[in-house]
Amino acid sequence: MKNGNGLPPYNDVVIRNRDEMLNMTDMWKAAGSPDGRAPGDWRALESTKEFVAHIEAAFVAGKSGIETRKGGGGRGVGGGATWAHWQIGMAYAKYLSHKFHAWCNSVVRAHMEGKVLDSSPSGQPFHQRLGAVRTGMHLWGKETGRQLWVEMNLPIVPGMRLPPRQRDLFRKPPEEGEKGEDDPEKDDESGNDGDA
Repeated sequence: MKNGNGLPPYNDVVIRNRDEMLNMTDMWKAAGSPDGRAPGDWRALESTKEFVAHIEAAFVAGKSGIETRKGGGGRGVGGGATWAHWQIGMAYAKYLSHKFHAWCNSVVRAHMEGKVLDSSPSGQPFHQRLGAVRTGMHLWGKETGRQLWVEMNLPIVPGMRLPPRQRDLFRKPPEEGEKGEDDPEKDDESGNDGDA
């Protein structure tokens, strides 16, 4: 688990990881910050202490399986964050919620199989998400398509970040095949050719 950029977002929260460690504070936020289930609450449980001691003895060879960093302006509560060995993190995910735990299991499994981790909340393949955007744009217009593009976590290219072109908001754009109002070639509506 060495991507350093974080796992795919869950509830719009990226769970940071580095080497074999997961950010438990991010996990807590991703699961909706449930009361009484913050990393410190979980660590206080006797069963947690026993499990952490086992992981430290079996996998981290003399290092701590959980690291807490206080202050410093980080993303955690009060600027601190709690990091844990990934196996400890997976146990914490189970404590947070069944839904979140199942999501974590699927992400770890995909990573073990060498699959590209999909950042879409639904886990749909790219072509399905793109098809949904096209269908939405066809049925409800371009603005809906733009919103769906973002919702489906499709890639944003630099040209999409440009501000929209300015138009005259008070003038109705000409229909396809019609000439604009300012077009000198447009015939006079009265049928006259302009000579009187």
